[in-house]
Amino acid sequence: MTLVNKIQDACRFINTFRTPISMSTPHTYISTQPFLPVESHLSTIFSKWFTKGIKMQSGKLLSWPAPPLKWIGHTRGVNCISYSPNGYYIVIGSLDQTPRIWDAETGTVVGKPLEGHNGSVVSVAYSPDGRHIISRSHDKTIRIWDSETGVAIGEPLMGHNDKVMSVGYSADGRHTISGSYDRTIRIWDGEKGSPVGKPPEVCAVCCLLS
Repeated sequence: MTLVNKIQDACRFINTFRTPISMSTPHTYISTQPFLPVESHLSTIFSKWFTKGIKMQSGKLLSWPAPPLKWIGHTRGVNCISYSPNGYYIVIGSLDQTPRIWDAETGTVVGKPLEGHNGSVVSVAYSPDGRHIISRSHDKTIRIWDSETGVAIGEPLMGHNDKVMSVGYSADGRHTISGSYDRTIRIWDGEKGSPVGKPPEVCAVCCLLS
């Protein structure tokens, strides 16, 4: 098993058993060991350390299950989707006013909803290095989030006078750009969130970066 496979195996383990793990550290070994797939690298390790644990007589999986056909987590319709640069995660924006991060292989939700918008989230994007997520909303604001912790970075980016419809990152990640129904495009500092220059006016901005 390659290093990449081992890392993926560990990520699937954490996502699958995050509830018992968060409740008690011993659960990491005692409660999850019997349910690990036979081909899991962690199953081999745990078996060597804990030889007197619970045993499954039947029904033990050979490998991790395939991703579910339906990813359930948002309470209203889905507006937008974006892959992380490494392909491991997906961020989804919804009418329920939140973006959510998902494990692309297992289809499980990662962490809690990114809360802070007061309107439908209609565009999301990862920064080129995968460290940040940018989202735009009908509340006329743009927000930048830490993709690891889900915590909002700084204050909302405010400057548009109408619904923000499109956001995106520059290739080097230094700037973000947004388009709005107020007929302007704005460029922002990707780290500080401050506006860069004056917004150029355009006829209409609906699907600039979607």
